[in-house]
Amino acid sequence: LWQLGRQSAFEGKPVEAERFFRLALQRLEANAAPDGQRVAETLSELASVLITQQRTEEAEKLLRRAIGIAGMESRVRLRQMSILLGNLGALYQLTGRLTQAELIFKEALSAVEKLYGIGSVESASARSNLGVLYTQMEKDKDAEKFMRQAIAITESKVGQNSIQLVPILTNLAATYEKRKKWSQAESLLLRSLAIVENSIGRDHPK
Repeated sequence: LWQLGRQSAFEGKPVEAERFFRLALQRLEANAAPDGQRVAETLSELASVLITQQRTEEAEKLLRRAIGIAGMESRVRLRQMSILLGNLGALYQLTGRLTQAELIFKEALSAVEKLYGIGSVESASARSNLGVLYTQMEKDKDAEKFMRQAIAITESKVGQNSIQLVPILTNLAATYEKRKKWSQAESLLLRSLAIVENSIGRDHPK
């Protein structure tokens, strides 16, 4: 049922996906000792489907419940916790609750650093998320700081020409554009373009 739910979500059939995920959840919770990890994963998948239907309040309740379950156990749950916190932060960002999003994204960064290390690629992604949020909050100095940190970490781990740098570079370019730092924005965008062309070729349809 869980796989059917994911397939339906992938095919853009949220009503079917919701039904499959709810049935999967019922079966999991019917067990005398339900698998907490699978329950949390199913709650998260169901929340994602509800978000696509603009049912953000229901989604928030499910994500908070999943976080409560994931917080009860060890390293496997810490990995799950970091993902769930990121999803909840994104939900708050989507619905304009930026201060709450900031707190949750900081929790997610802390969980990621405990699990993977301060200088990990995963921590770079979490820092980039905070940078994008700070741009939205008009905290441009904080946005630049976190995105610069994300770029430095990513370069050190996967190289200066990695495609993983492109979203961070373009997000920082958007921050510079907002501050009318046109030359710095242009430099980052040109670098992003060069990385993409080097990775997939100048004539690639995308």
